Amino acid sequence: MSGPPDAERPALAATGDRAEANPRTGPALTTRRASVLAELRRLGGFASVQQLHAALQARGVRVGLSTVYRTLAAAETEELVEAVRGTARLYRYQPPHHVHHLRCTVCGGSVPFVSPVLEEWIEGLGPRYGFVHVRHGVSATGVCPECVGDG
Repeated sequence: MSGPPDAERPALAATGDRAEANPRTGPALTTRRASVLAELRRLGGFASVQQLHAALQARGVRVGLSTVYRTLAAAETEELVEAVRGTARLYRYQPPHHVHHLRCTVCGGSVPFVSPVLEEWIEGLGPRYGFVHVRHGVSATGVCPECVGDG
């Protein structure tokens, strides 16, 4: 199950509560850092570091302001959050954009598609079974309209 990190989007390394930064995979995803990202996602829109920190504190999550800053900086690098600069820097959770392809088994042509329903369902699998950094690939095949017409 282990292997090299995803080259396109290096994952925050999850190694438990005593996580350390890995030079190959970047900052460690500790329980506190995971809480920061989960809270930002729960908030749904843009939030400042201070607003996010206050929301965490209100929910009883003990995390330092510097941890919130570091987590958001790392997540921005990995394109897990979107940052907007104005009078204050605001962040919002940005789910990964993932495109699948429907491939023709006759000619090999393909059509890209995005399925928010599929992505949401797969996103829920990890927490349901205690997994983190869940990646997936979907293989969808069929016969395209041009090849159906030829047959």
